[in-house]
Amino acid sequence: MNLLVMMFSVAGCASQPAPPPMAMQQWTPPGDMRGVIVALHSFGDYRAAFNLAAPALARRGYRVYAFDQAGFGTRNLNDRWAGEERLVDDAARAVADAARQHPGQPLYLLGESLGGAVAILVAHRHPELPIRGLILAAPAVREGIRLRYGWNVLIASAAILAPGYRLTVNRAPDDPLLAPEAARRLADDPRVMRRVRMDSYWG
Repeated sequence: MNLLVMMFSVAGCASQPAPPPMAMQQWTPPGDMRGVIVALHSFGDYRAAFNLAAPALARRGYRVYAFDQAGFGTRNLNDRWAGEERLVDDAARAVADAARQHPGQPLYLLGESLGGAVAILVAHRHPELPIRGLILAAPAVREGIRLRYGWNVLIASAAILAPGYRLTVNRAPDDPLLAPEAARRLADDPRVMRRVRMDSYWG
């Protein structure tokens, strides 16, 4: 495990430039507010990931906030990994801002995949934040994956030996697992990441 930590540090420190400032998008409920949700998108995606879910949540009384996490969407860093600390700090700041704007409202942190992992880390590292609960959609945790330590070594080695190598991500516009509108967006939206650097994948 010490070897993995060392490899992670080398790969993760290859380049962590400062991303552009966060731009918050929000969906407002038409009537009385039942609570606030800060939503964190998955790896390779950006805040448009919630274009279908957020309006539905707003109709049920929840004000939803979403932003492009560092390294993605309008804050892309030439596909480089922004770093775990940056992702967690940004999300914690978004939660703190939402709590200040809506005192007394129950506040939830929603995360999909990478966003789910970030949400878990925010709740763990920032117990002072008034998070009522986590909403986790396929969170990016690896516990229970067979041979995960072997995969960790292989991915970390590739990230060190060829950090700039890019894996192509193909997204089917007719993916039956997704709503048609969501599948088309993931396939056609130029802000969705198409090629993933090895060091970003390891991060």
